Amino acid sequence: LALFEKLQPTDVDEFKKYVRADHFLPPLLWEKDGEQPELPVVLSGNFLEGKLPLKKDFDLIIGNPPWESRGDKQIALRFVKSSHDHLRDGGVACLLLPSTILVNLHGALDGDWFRSVTVEKMVQLADFRFVLFEATHPCFVLRYCKQTPTLEHTVAYETPKLNRFDRRTGVIVVEPDDQKLVPQRDVLEAALQDKLQVAWGRKFWGTARDEAFLRRLDFLPSLSDAVKEKKWGGGVGFQPHYPGISKGDPEPLKPWKLSDAYLPNYNDFPQLILERKHFITLRKGLEASVHRAKDVNASLTLLRRKPEDAVFTAPMVILSEGFTKFAFSKYNVRFQHSLRSISGKKEDSNLLKFLTAALGSRLMQYLAFHSGSSNGIGRDKLHLYESLSLPFPLPDDELAAENADEIIRAAAVIFGEIEQLGKKSDAEKRAELVKDATTKLEPLVEAYYRVTDAERILIEDTLALWQPSIHSHNLDKAIPSLAFPELPDRKRYADTLCEVLNRRTRKQGIRIRAESMASKELNLIFFTVIFGKEGGPHRNAGGNDELWKALKRVDEAAQRENGPFNYLRGFNYFKHDRLYMLKPATMRNWSRTSALNDADAIFEHLNSRTA
Repeated sequence: LALFEKLQPTDVDEFKKYVRADHFLPPLLWEKDGEQPELPVVLSGNFLEGKLPLKKDFDLIIGNPPWESRGDKQIALRFVKSSHDHLRDGGVACLLLPSTILVNLHGALDGDWFRSVTVEKMVQLADFRFVLFEATHPCFVLRYCKQTPTLEHTVAYETPKLNRFDRRTGVIVVEPDDQKLVPQRDVLEAALQDKLQVAWGRKFWGTARDEAFLRRLDFLPSLSDAVKEKKWGGGVGFQPHYPGISKGDPEPLKPWKLSDAYLPNYNDFPQLILERKHFITLRKGLEASVHRAKDVNASLTLLRRKPEDAVFTAPMVILSEGFTKFAFSKYNVRFQHSLRSISGKKEDSNLLKFLTAALGSRLMQYLAFHSGSSNGIGRDKLHLYESLSLPFPLPDDELAAENADEIIRAAAVIFGEIEQLGKKSDAEKRAELVKDATTKLEPLVEAYYRVTDAERILIEDTLALWQPSIHSHNLDKAIPSLAFPELPDRKRYADTLCEVLNRRTRKQGIRIRAESMASKELNLIFFTVIFGKEGGPHRNAGGNDELWKALKRVDEAAQRENGPFNYLRGFNYFKHDRLYMLKPATMRNWSRTSALNDADAIFEHLNSRTA
């Protein structure tokens, strides 16, 4: 195979001309209509058709199948299922696959598949998509054994993130927080609830605290429940017809009129509330629509996809598929399929305005990042079914906040202010109005969903650190999660950790304080948690060269290499009244979210020691 890779046909011809003209390789290739070698090593044919001369008793299958098509037609998904049929009982398969077949709702590895094989390990490489493969699609490594799993089995799910360790050697470092063991019982339970794909997505960037927060929100009624109860309409916008390119039978534009109001999906999309000045005519919208690849203009008389009028009927919320643009409209307006709507009755206008605020809130951006099949792992897109699964209890629901109606009225007042002031404002002034209104709306949304101070920390770190850090093309640029934690950052970490622990140990009369020292040269932070009778602020401790040399040896000893992967085990050591921690000096390890999770782990350890 290495020879096939290095020698192109012209090279082979040159080789034959100047070196030897006869066959210089043993016959290795089996072809359906060609010469059949005595010992076929390479088979040319369609693996999925089942016509190759292959026995079904292989001990090991290694593959990187094509990542073509979508949904149930995804070739890689069919390859996974077919590989199972070619293994002997107890045989092992190791495959490089697109992440979509793990996290998408349709065309994914489902509960039936996880019940039929023992999945030993999955390594999610989505964060390396532009560094390792220069690929447009994220991928993961799957290793499974052909045997029925027991309920006691655990799946090793590793989710390494891009880092600057060992850059010259090309090693992928898997930090302790990215080494996750998922019980088979949890896999099957998630599958029964149709949340298996969501579970794998949440475990990519989500911590234990994140998962607990997300589970709490899962108990709330979904937006789809509200849509059904209120009998709301809406859907995805229309698709232009490009003559000679668009597939399927087009539909006539009529009775729509080219003079109908049309909302472009530009970068300067008007957030929160739409006014007539934001619209152009449908004619201008279609004339501006040009097929990117073929440079063909859209038809002015035909549409590839024409939704019902209810999709474009006010009052409605209009949002983008990238889940970054949200606006309420009291006007009927046409738009293309990169936008979608939720439309209701006139008496639901205030509720729809609040829904606009909720969908555009930091809370929902947090949810979309952790629960969307594409947002945290693939491209910035939230599928329609995913947006409808977001939590949205109606104000009269038993799980809604007690003052839900009051919150909705307060939000409607803010929308009214933007509408009045925005009519006479230019784009710059309106942007300031929207920014000010968003600042006022955020606490209303958090109150509606009863977001706690700790949950607010999870939201802030996700949007400020994790979301801007995904899918980096270049390690030399500023990556928030890899930034060095300066003294203020370490103080925030210490304050958060000590606050949680002091609250939990108050009855025992224990007071907790912390100190730390950092080395930029070694990219390490040494942190000490002190248990005593008196608390105190975080202290920045000094360190000498000998101590740092010793800590460097400890850090190296806490690593385990396995081929191209380097596993960090972390270092935590209790001695008398102190806990010593050694972790890489990145914001990912020293954020307030990390402090919350570390505090939970420390308290659990203290409880186990007491028991």
